[in-house]
Amino acid sequence: MRSLYRGRSRLVILMMAMLCVTLLTSCKPKEPDWSEEYVLEPHVIRTYQSEDWVWAGDPSRAISPDGKWLLVSQYGMSKSILAVPLKAEEGQDAQGAQSGNSQVPTPVPMTAAAVEFKTEADRAQLLPVGWLSDSRCVFLVEGYHDQPPHKGQTGVSVLSGNVADGAVEEISFVPIPEGQLREASIFPSSNWLVLDAMGSIWTVDLGTGEARALRKLEVPDYSGLFTPKVSPDGTKCVYASDGIGSGQGESGLCLLDLKTGKETLLARNDDELHLYPEWSPDGKMVATYTVDRRSGTTGAAWSNFEIYPGDDAPMAWGTAIRVLDLSGSTVKEISVEDKILGLFKWAPDSKSLAFLAARKIPAPDIDGNWEVVMPSPDSVVISSVDPSERATTIADLGQQAANTSTGYLSSYVVGFDPESKGVFYETLNEEAWLIWYRAKGKTGIQSEPDKPVIVAEGPWHHTPSIPAFKEQGKSFVAFITGSGPKLSMYLAGPTAIRNVANWEGLTSVIVAYDEKTLVVSTFTDVYSLSVYEMHSPARRTP
Repeated sequence: MRSLYRGRSRLVILMMAMLCVTLLTSCKPKEPDWSEEYVLEPHVIRTYQSEDWVWAGDPSRAISPDGKWLLVSQYGMSKSILAVPLKAEEGQDAQGAQSGNSQVPTPVPMTAAAVEFKTEADRAQLLPVGWLSDSRCVFLVEGYHDQPPHKGQTGVSVLSGNVADGAVEEISFVPIPEGQLREASIFPSSNWLVLDAMGSIWTVDLGTGEARALRKLEVPDYSGLFTPKVSPDGTKCVYASDGIGSGQGESGLCLLDLKTGKETLLARNDDELHLYPEWSPDGKMVATYTVDRRSGTTGAAWSNFEIYPGDDAPMAWGTAIRVLDLSGSTVKEISVEDKILGLFKWAPDSKSLAFLAARKIPAPDIDGNWEVVMPSPDSVVISSVDPSERATTIADLGQQAANTSTGYLSSYVVGFDPESKGVFYETLNEEAWLIWYRAKGKTGIQSEPDKPVIVAEGPWHHTPSIPAFKEQGKSFVAFITGSGPKLSMYLAGPTAIRNVANWEGLTSVIVAYDEKTLVVSTFTDVYSLSVYEMHSPARRTP
């Protein structure tokens, strides 16, 4: 009897424990596990009103690792940095609407809900950078400091803010007496910050606060021609040098190790000039435009090369696109007969590039005559970096233009889909502004092999990097299109195109994103901020 009683007691205790767990889980909303059983069903979970445009620096690094906070500043509101909550407050349900439903959360003032990090700087500019942890953010005070502790100095104060108590702590100070900060890149995994201060490169150890001036480039600014490009892992940077700043006194592409300060010449400007280098996403290669030297010239001056001048700097067009590895060896030389190539974009898998091709026109003589001659793109091309594979034209813009009465005025490569199968590109004429998609062969959204399809009516609202999201067996990029007052958001990939949201506004920009969230700023008669939860537990796949 005693053993049976004990067995029943244990059974009752176990059943009561299971009941308690069930009651607790039914009372509190479950956090979705974001596994493949959930689908992309974007819906607004929070809306804010702001006093001006919201700026977050790098959109891919503006959201805290736990997805709860957005780090931003407001134009015209330069005395504070804000950490804006993205999720519903504790004990409250996220009020939102599924796509196509008109119900959205009531907007609240952004400054009232945010944690505000204040400084005493009146004349300096505050810039958000990113996150070191779930609660610790990094931002900069850049310019002339008129308050202690750096009163009378010009430079960059690197600050850390804690969302738990709003406390602000200085990590480091970088003196920059001349020039101004052009770019800041944060690498949380290594506690590393890289600053490009218009000619000088600094690294800051965010753990110790040690700041090191690695290179004084001593090159002109010229709208980013000589801007150092930091590698995806933050260990190196590459830049174009006119020979004044490089250790060898030579002109070409230079590679700088940000840990050791060692500089090497990747490619010398001899018979070609190298322009606008860009890292492959895997950080193993660099692609750059090349233009030929003018006959009978010597030296590194721009006038000695067949560049295509823009308003105040060479345009991103060249005779060829050269892909280099980090030893300076040529992986592939990409060229198209009788064409010049421009506006290239790397594929996410680092295996190919997409670019525009235009009929080769004589480069204007810029020696005393800075005349802008715009190339007229006639095709969109994909080229593998594999030397054995030939470039493939995926869109004949001339043929597409023949179907309109006005022809194309311009075109632009938006970028690859997340699976690197095809390319989104934009065309504009007096009749329409369109976004197209085209892949080699046949994909899910192309009705016929090799046939371009219209994704949406433009214009595409440009963003520094294109957000990507996944659901079962599908990958999508998110982008905003349309001319006010009608704007739309699309998810598009090689297997499907979805119009997921529509709203009224004069213009919208993507402020921030991670794998679960998308934040959009819109201006109508007021400035607003909408937080989209991209993965939804509300609808399960069959």
